[in-house]
Amino acid sequence: MNALLNHHSLTELKSILGDDLYPITHLFAQQLPGDVDRLGALLASNDLAAARQVAHAIKGSSANLGAQELARLAGLVEQGVQRNAADEASSAMTHLHEVAQQTLQAMQAGGFLQR
Repeated sequence: MNALLNHHSLTELKSILGDDLYPITHLFAQQLPGDVDRLGALLASNDLAAARQVAHAIKGSSANLGAQELARLAGLVEQGVQRNAADEASSAMTHLHEVAQQTLQAMQAGGFLQR
């Protein structure tokens, strides 16, 4: 598995934003579990257009916050949906739930989810 977080990116964001980083990471942490669940439900119901949008959103927000493995997996789901390759999207989705939890734990342990 790739590293969950790019600590350099998060540290740089913290140096630029100061305590203003915490509301952003808090919102990310609040929304991520629901977004991942929603993505799984959309894939299960074969709503590929909506699934692609949600996967893209997870990929973007994760990448912006240095959650590189989560962004990579969400990108694989997005690509699988774009290619209409349900097996690819499903395979990546299987790991997405676990990596989302691990990412939030790593952010907490790294001091990026406070206040």
